[in-house]
Formats: sequence, structure tokens, C-alpha cells
Amino acid sequence: PIFDIFLSDQLINPDPELVAIAKRLEKGTSEETIVNVLKYVKNLVKYKLDKDQYGKEEYWASAKETFGNVRGDCDDLNSLIYVLARLANVPKNVLYSIIGSTSAGGHYWLVYYSTRYNKLVTIDATFYPNAYAVRFRPPFKLDSKYYSSIWYIFNEENIFKPNG
Repeated sequence: PIFDIFLSDQLINPDPELVAIAKRLEKGTSEETIVNVLKYVKNLVKYKLDKDQYGKEEYWASAKETFGNVRGDCDDLNSLIYVLARLANVPKNVLYSIIGSTSAGGHYWLVYYSTRYNKLVTIDATFYPNAYAVRFRPPFKLDSKYYSSIWYIFNEENIFKPNG
């Protein structure tokens, strides 16, 4: 898919059920909301490879599909987090999706920039999940142990392909 359009299409006319869930997950601050959404999705959706679920090597399910199936892979779970967080009023200028590589291979995860704590942190329901509050999360960095490279960074308005 065209990554930014994949997200924007889901936010232009959001599913009413997802809007209602997002409003229930919204907390006092964006930092609280993003972790609340992560916990919700991690507890709701179980990991399942596209090949086993859809019979395809790669399939990007919409947030509504992932919510309905309660199964999905990294792009399904983490894009559901993105959509719910945005519907719960987490600003688009602090939340980005990343496609890149980890020590386990290709991966899709999110990064959140906390203006309150002045740091960028990982939000990831599949590869390296944790339920820590934003203030306790380590700053995001590329390294060989976890997240090793970035191929694309995007949100619903922009997409960037870093050099190299």
C-alpha cells in the first residue's frame, strides 16, 4: 500500500465502533492515551502471520479488519494502535509509523514523541512490547539488538524515506 494513504483513508471516514472505543481509551494526556491504546490492542489482538491468516505473504488489514479478526501481524496491530490513538486525539505531529528492520527481520512499529518528557519512544505491540508509562520508556534508538534500520517513516499526511 501507499502507507500514508493507508492511514489517512481510515481516519477520513472512521468506523463508528472504532471512534467509540478510542473515546473510551482517551486519558488525560497524550502520553497516557498512547500507552492505554497500546495495552488495549496488545490484550485484544493476538499475533498471527498473514500467510496463516490470509494465505498471502503480505496483507495490510485495515484497523476495522484487525479489530474484527482479533488477529494480525505487526502492521495490523501497530496500524490499529495508530488509528485508535489518532481517533483518541493523540496529535499527528507526535506519532509516526516506521517500516524497517529489527534483529528478527522486517517490521512495522510506531514512535511517539513526548513533548512533556522531550524524548522519542517506541510503541510496539509485537516485536518488543511493553506497557511502561512514557516517562519510564527508554528513548528510541537504532541498534543491532532491537531496531536496526528505518526504511520508511510516515503518518497520515507524510512519508519519508531516509537516505541509506
